[in-house]
Amino acid sequence: MSEYERALLVLSDTGIGRRDEALQRIQEEAAGAAGLRRDTWSKWQEGGRELARVPATEPERLVVDDYVRHLDAALTSHNASLPVEGRTQLRMAVGRDAAEVDRLIGADAPRRIFRANKDAHLVLFLTDGVHADVVAAQGHTSPKEFVNIRIREKEFFGNVWVWTPSHDLAFVVRSAESRPAPIMTNLYGPVDARQAVLRGGAW
Repeated sequence: MSEYERALLVLSDTGIGRRDEALQRIQEEAAGAAGLRRDTWSKWQEGGRELARVPATEPERLVVDDYVRHLDAALTSHNASLPVEGRTQLRMAVGRDAAEVDRLIGADAPRRIFRANKDAHLVLFLTDGVHADVVAAQGHTSPKEFVNIRIREKEFFGNVWVWTPSHDLAFVVRSAESRPAPIMTNLYGPVDARQAVLRGGAW
C-alpha cells in the first residue's frame, strides 16, 4: 500500500482569500510541537486555502488532536494584540476525499460559527468517516468536546463532527446545523413553497 493511500486530507481556509507568512510559520511550528513533519505533506495553496495530503507515516491521531490544539493556541497568541478585523480565523476540514472536504469548507456552517463568536480562532470539521477511524478508534484528548451536526446545503450533505479547541461553542455549533425544510401536506390557499419539501399523496 502506498504511503498516500487512504491518506488524510487537511483543507484549511482563512476565508479572506489570502494567507500570510505568519500563518505559514504558525502551521509549521504547531506541527513540530505535535511531533509531525509538515515537510513530508504534499501541499497545494491557492488564495487563502491550503489542501494538504498527509502521508500514512504521520500518526492520524496527532493530526486531528495535538496539531489542531497547538495550532489553535498559536492563533490565539497571534491574534491577541490584533483588532477583530485583522485576526486570522482558520476553518479546517479533515477527510479522505478532496471533493468532500472542499464542499464542507464551502458550506455556510463554518462561517455561521465564526459570525456567532468573534473570539474563536479555529474550527475543525471532521467527516463522519474520519471521526470513526481516528477519534473513536484511536483515541483523542477531548472526545466529548466534539459536536455532531447534520449539514444539508447545496455544497454538502451529511453528518460532520465539529471541534473548537479553546472555546465551548456547543450551542453555537448546534445553531449552525442545517434545519430540514418544513413538510407541507395541505396546499389549500396561497402558499410560498419555494423552500418547502413537498410530500406526495392523493389530491
